Amino acid sequence: MQGLAESMSHLADQLHKLKDVPSSKEMYRTIGEFPVVMEEGVDFIHNWLESWLGAYPSAWDGISTEPSV
Repeated sequence: MQGLAESMSHLADQLHKLKDVPSSKEMYRTIGEFPVVMEEGVDFIHNWLESWLGAYPSAWDGISTEPSV
């Protein structure tokens, strides 16, 4: 029974802490910046893939996939 009471107390403490989240300026700023950060990340990956895919065919220019006889 004491374990249950401690668990409920811990849960109540956690729920009480959630009240502070909506008023957190840092949380609002992070949420507001998230789309920009994601866009930058996606752009970086896109550019990297384009450059890698551009280099990939040139790496195969001198290499034949046909068996040599």
